[in-house]
Amino acid sequence: WQPFVLFVANDFRLETELAPAFENSRQYFSTRNTGVAMKIFDRHRVDVLVIDESLFQDKTIDRKYRQYIFDLYKKAIERNPKIMTLILFDKKNSAFVEGFKRRSEVFIKLDRKTINVNRMKYLLQVFARQTYRSVVVNDIPINSVVSIPLYTQKDAHSEVELFLKEGESFTKEKREILHQIGLNRIFVKSEQLSEMLHTTEMFFSEESHLIRKRYKMFLSYFLDCTHDDKTYIGKQLSEIGMDIILRLEKLIAKFPTPYDAFCELPFRRFSELSHGLNSAIYTLILGRHCCIDNLEELAFAALVHDHGKFEINFTPGTHGRFFSSLMENLDYKKHPEYCLELIKRKCIKLNRESMNAILCHHENFDATGFPQGIGGRELSLESSLMSLVDLYDHLKTIHKYNTHVTAEQAWYALLDVHKKSLLGAKFNPELIAMIDEFFTQKSMKKSA
Repeated sequence: WQPFVLFVANDFRLETELAPAFENSRQYFSTRNTGVAMKIFDRHRVDVLVIDESLFQDKTIDRKYRQYIFDLYKKAIERNPKIMTLILFDKKNSAFVEGFKRRSEVFIKLDRKTINVNRMKYLLQVFARQTYRSVVVNDIPINSVVSIPLYTQKDAHSEVELFLKEGESFTKEKREILHQIGLNRIFVKSEQLSEMLHTTEMFFSEESHLIRKRYKMFLSYFLDCTHDDKTYIGKQLSEIGMDIILRLEKLIAKFPTPYDAFCELPFRRFSELSHGLNSAIYTLILGRHCCIDNLEELAFAALVHDHGKFEINFTPGTHGRFFSSLMENLDYKKHPEYCLELIKRKCIKLNRESMNAILCHHENFDATGFPQGIGGRELSLESSLMSLVDLYDHLKTIHKYNTHVTAEQAWYALLDVHKKSLLGAKFNPELIAMIDEFFTQKSMKKSA
C-alpha cells in the first residue's frame, strides 16, 4: 500500500521521529499551516491524515488556523470517506479529540507520549487498503461469463497477473488450476468489486467482506488509547467480536463440509487483519473437530491474540522469523503478555482458558517456547490449538519466502516443524493426532 499521507503537526521533533514510518508512501507532506493543508485536499486524494493535537492547543498560532482543523477533518471525509485518520493527543478528554465525529473508515486516537515509528508502521500495515480485493472462488459458478477481469497473485510482493479477461468463461478447468496451487480467492480491482457482487449472487464474498469491515472497526476501537478502562467500551468490543464469530460460524455452516470451509473460506494474508480472522476460522473448525468447549470465546481470543505486537518495538511484517537485533527479539517475546494487558485495559472479559491460550500461543509442548517456557501437560488443549492455528496460518498464506500452498501441503509443513522440534513434539501429540485425522479422512474420501 502506497498511501498519500498528510501530517498536520506543530511538534517538529515528533514529526521528524515518525516520518520514517511513511517511507513507502506514494507521497508524504507535512505542514503546521491548516490553510495549506486545506489546499492539499483540493488537489489530492489523501489516504492517511495524521493530526497533532498540540497544533490546536498552541496559543501562539493564529486562532483562525487552529479553528481550520475542524474544517480540515470535514473536508477530509468529504474527499475520501475511506480515509485513515490518526489523532495524536495530549489529554484523553481534550475538547479537540471529542470535537470530532467518527465518520472516517478508520479513526484512532493515540497518545503522543507513547507513539513511535514501529507502532505507526503497525497501524499502516493492519489497516492498509488494497488496490485489489478478493472474491471467494466458490462463489463463481462454473461456465459463467465474468463481467470484469479476474487476477491472481504469485506472492505477497509480486504484481497481480491477469487470469480471466472480461467476457471469458470460468470453466471447470480454470477452477481446477486455482485449487491445484492452493488459491481459494481470486482478485478484482477494488473499484470493480461492487459491480461483480451485484451481477450474481456471491454470498461468501459479500459476507466475508462485511466481516472484514466489522473486524477493522473492532480493531480501530481496540487500538485506540482513549478507550482504556471504560467498561462500556469493553462491552461494545465484546458484542462486535462475538458478532464476527457468529457470522463466521454461519459462513462455515453454509459449506458442504467443515473441510470445504477450511480450504475455501480463509482470507489471503497480507496483514495482521487477515491473520486474526483466519486464526478464528481455523479455531472454530478444528476446535469443533477436537470437541473443545467454549469454542466461540476461544475464537474471539484468536481474533486478537497477536495484537500485542502493537505495544512493542518490533518491525511489522517479519512475523517473528527475522530480527535486526537481540533486543528486538526480546521485545517480540513480550507480545503475548502485552496482548493480555490490552484486553484488560479495554475491559474485555474472557474466560481463563482463552486468556491462557493468548498468553501461551508461542509455548511448545517440548517447553522450548516463550514467554514462560512451560510445556507438557502444563499447556491446555486450548493453548496448544491457538499455537497450532497461529503457525498453520503462517505456513498456509503468502509471505516473501514462500508461494501458494494447498491446505494439505501447509499441514504437512506443520507436521515437519512439529517433528523437527527439540523433542519431536512442538505441539500436543494428542491434538496433532486428532487434526491429522481431520485431513486424513478427507484424503481417503478423495481417493474413494
